[in-house]
Amino acid sequence: MFMQVKLRPQDRDALRYLWKNDRRDDQPPEEYRMTSLIFGASCSPSTVIYMKDLNAKEHEASHPEAAAAIINNHYVDDYLDSFRTIEEATYTGKPTTNLNNGSRIHHNC
Repeated sequence: MFMQVKLRPQDRDALRYLWKNDRRDDQPPEEYRMTSLIFGASCSPSTVIYMKDLNAKEHEASHPEAAAAIINNHYVDDYLDSFRTIEEATYTGKPTTNLNNGSRIHHNC
């Protein structure tokens, strides 16, 4: 999920790294910048939580139950809830999944 959140160009220097293709000292390392969030960055989970909540709030008027399920029962991309019947789970689960899949978290942050 982290890789689905794209970074603004002005923020990409925060995730810059150097790479050497060979060990020869006469060649300088190449410089790269990540274009999306990465695993292991301390900000990645909180950024993804913010983005998934923002997406849910943007669709709250058209999908209130799915938006509430995303905001209240998700941690990053894990959904935790329980239902008495399969029908109840399907009634909540399908719109929630569709809302998450529709966004693909392509918001820039």
